[in-house]
Amino acid sequence: MTDWHNTLHGYLNNPPVPGSPEHARDMVVCPTPAVMQMVGAKGLDMVVTPGVLDKVMKGKHAVSVAALEQLPAALADPIFIAVSDTPGCLEVVTELKEGQHNVLVAVQLNSNMHDSAKVKVNRIASMYGKERIASLLSHPMLYWNKAKARVWIKNGGLQSSTVVYQKRASGRRVLKPADLVKYKMEKSLSFALEPYTPAELAESFLRRMAAYM
Repeated sequence: MTDWHNTLHGYLNNPPVPGSPEHARDMVVCPTPAVMQMVGAKGLDMVVTPGVLDKVMKGKHAVSVAALEQLPAALADPIFIAVSDTPGCLEVVTELKEGQHNVLVAVQLNSNMHDSAKVKVNRIASMYGKERIASLLSHPMLYWNKAKARVWIKNGGLQSSTVVYQKRASGRRVLKPADLVKYKMEKSLSFALEPYTPAELAESFLRRMAAYM
């Protein structure tokens, strides 16, 4: 997260001129987290441009600097991930907030890096606080954190008992935090630098204990 912190504040301290090449230049946020790779994203760098950050912070939306500093961690432990209506894109709903609303991060998968068509990246195309959450719940789900989703649904003014959620992507099971723990254990070398959440640590401990029983 330190690299992203420095990159973000470098942008804030010396913002590029709109329309300049630097304004469209990709900035690396983090490697694509395990949870996104588990649902099918490639292990590429995740990037965003100053132009997108301008819109996120100063234009139509007002996501805070403090929230953006936590972006890599929020992407690694989201509320849910769904298939977007836009082809080749994922919707990642995070615990970051814009005002009272959770921030949705739209990610364009396997995109060309702006200054090198030979380099592929997973591009953050937009970020904003999603006010009308009911529409998201109709999208095909890939990953669902039930505990976090209950809070999110309640804060959105919906009753979890009346919400039909976890609509499956065609032919796919909706993955959950326990699946992520298993995935990380299987890919332990690849994700050695990506920390487990407390809940994942507990789940990992129980799995390891079960293996000896």
